[in-house]
Amino acid sequence: MCRFAYYNNIPVEEFLTWYRQKHDDQESINKYTQIHYPNAHKYAEPSIQQIQKLLIHYYPKLVKDIHYRRFTDTFELPDKIQKIDTISQECYDTKGKCVIFNVGMGGGKTHQTIEYLSCEPSFCWVCPNRALAHNTEKRLVDKDIDVAHYERFTKKEKDDGCFNNINRLIIVANSLHYIKQKTYNTIVIDEIETMLDKWEGSFINNNGNKLASWNAFINIFKNSKKIILLDAFITTKTISFLESIGVADYTIFERKVEPVTRNIHYYSSWDIMVKMIMEDLKAEKKVFIFYPYKDGTDKYLSMVSFANMLELSCNVKGSFYNADVDDKKKEDVKDVNFSWCNKNFIITNNMITCGVNYDTDEPSEQFDKKYIFVASMNSPRDIIQVSYRARALKDNMINVCFLGRMLQNNIWEDDTKSVMGDCPVYKSLYNKILIEKKSPLRKTFTFFANKAHYIQHTEKKSEVTDAITKEIQDLQEKYNIDFDFTQVENIDHSYAEVINQKSIIHEATMYEKVMLKKYHFLANFTEASQSLIFDEQESTTYVSYLWNNNLIKFVDKIFENADKKTSIFKTLQDTYGWDTIFPIKVDLKMKMTDTIKEQFFKEFQYKFCSMKSHLPHLLTITYNGYFGKDIIQRSYQGVEKKNVVYSIDHSIITPMYKFCMDNRFNLEKYKEEQKQEYDASLLCLLDDEDA
Repeated sequence: MCRFAYYNNIPVEEFLTWYRQKHDDQESINKYTQIHYPNAHKYAEPSIQQIQKLLIHYYPKLVKDIHYRRFTDTFELPDKIQKIDTISQECYDTKGKCVIFNVGMGGGKTHQTIEYLSCEPSFCWVCPNRALAHNTEKRLVDKDIDVAHYERFTKKEKDDGCFNNINRLIIVANSLHYIKQKTYNTIVIDEIETMLDKWEGSFINNNGNKLASWNAFINIFKNSKKIILLDAFITTKTISFLESIGVADYTIFERKVEPVTRNIHYYSSWDIMVKMIMEDLKAEKKVFIFYPYKDGTDKYLSMVSFANMLELSCNVKGSFYNADVDDKKKEDVKDVNFSWCNKNFIITNNMITCGVNYDTDEPSEQFDKKYIFVASMNSPRDIIQVSYRARALKDNMINVCFLGRMLQNNIWEDDTKSVMGDCPVYKSLYNKILIEKKSPLRKTFTFFANKAHYIQHTEKKSEVTDAITKEIQDLQEKYNIDFDFTQVENIDHSYAEVINQKSIIHEATMYEKVMLKKYHFLANFTEASQSLIFDEQESTTYVSYLWNNNLIKFVDKIFENADKKTSIFKTLQDTYGWDTIFPIKVDLKMKMTDTIKEQFFKEFQYKFCSMKSHLPHLLTITYNGYFGKDIIQRSYQGVEKKNVVYSIDHSIITPMYKFCMDNRFNLEKYKEEQKQEYDASLLCLLDDEDA
């Protein structure tokens, strides 16, 4: 470090300021001032790589925090900010094409924008999800503003270009491809940051329309006269996007003072949080719960079982919301002031993040507390949005529990070329989106909480007794009602069509959706293969094992990879002569050419991997991330548990892979033989995230 200071013209006094943090004895300091520093020129200049390794060894958080620092830097906005006391109509008349309201939740952004649009003959309001679109439609109609909602039209009408004749439209991102020629005077994007995040991944690409929707998105921006962007947490992601499409004349409005609204208390135990919820419900308190698991895990209940446990053990009534609930229940979110007023508790996952506001003025109907359970797949931005869905909170308290290790996703499929045609605007946005996704979850959440002006309290170390743990475990076992493979009725194509039509008009029940999900799952395989036995002792079939162990994504990815002309997994299989696309074993001495390594980074983006990464680590991150399962497991051996050992359970992986590949149903052949139209859009109904 002394030589590095010398060769980079860092004065010895500055070097000693750093050195004294570790050694402050005068004898050592004299050696550096009189001997080491004056004679540094006699030795070779250390490379940047050498210094980086040295710093990382002594300061490991430098590496761990780099993604967090990049994330926080995105809140450094350009000097185009205008401070206001509150939003007024004068803000919308500001010169320039674009106005951005970077105002906190509950700050009147939507209300004032609706007032502005009351005299606007032509506008398109784009929302990141259906819930927000329905909420916005209701608020516009309540103000006697005539507006068309995208769901009020049939697919044929939209294909025929009906939107070209509509001057006032509310729409979501994955329906934008229906806008083919129409331009609008004003474009409103509510929750612009969430809207931009939607473009990463395959969600908008259902039915292959992502590029068409993207082009429509860009066109309505470029061809509008006025752009209004709303969000409580604007970052440079939005600013960079605007500038990349040629919109540089914008003004950012921020309030001079954002009010302090809530307190957050952190808890480390699932058992304690559940116990607190039950005590509150028994004390006749009304609670709002964010719960991430629609389906159950080894440790945590499914949402339906969790709600069932609370209702029956506490003798209360509640409602829960996720993508699979009855469509009639989903209609509740259009007017939650009515549908939630008599409920003791509400449970939701990221189906409700923004656009649903419970703002009743009746104290007896207001929520007392909020409980938020955070899992590693959650978005901190979404969770903070959820925290403000109930505008009034009697106890002004939000209790938060992080469930397990926050092992976030470390790999993302790169579709900038394969799907989006190497569009430079999309490529730039894609990289900006990943900055927030790569930031560590806990730190990012607390940062957003601070931005929301919540007062955060250090984690409460409540003692988890054996009695509490056993009580919660017993309740979980007693009230668990998950959908086992054998308990879900099999349906045929005609019944699937009936459920499909019910889903289109939002009348399908949760059980009907599960039946439809099972129908499409089984449609992957030949009829004869569906009775093949995997485990003779348990009489378990292959399909029931895959279903009951939540391996549907694993199956989807196997077929997705099989349909690709080229993939890194096929390259590895061909190169190393594996029987399947999965490694026979992960050898620490395994060699790989740079050409093959480069293919990893053409197909995926990584958080912690580079061309220099240890090969077993690269394989582990890639396989586990892509297939949604721990294909490659890592353990530590030796006295000090420092020796890393990689393993693959081929007793499960190999037979399941071969079953899928050997018994895949030939859909094209079926269509030809039966001459039936297969509606691929049915698959969209089963997404975890409801658009």
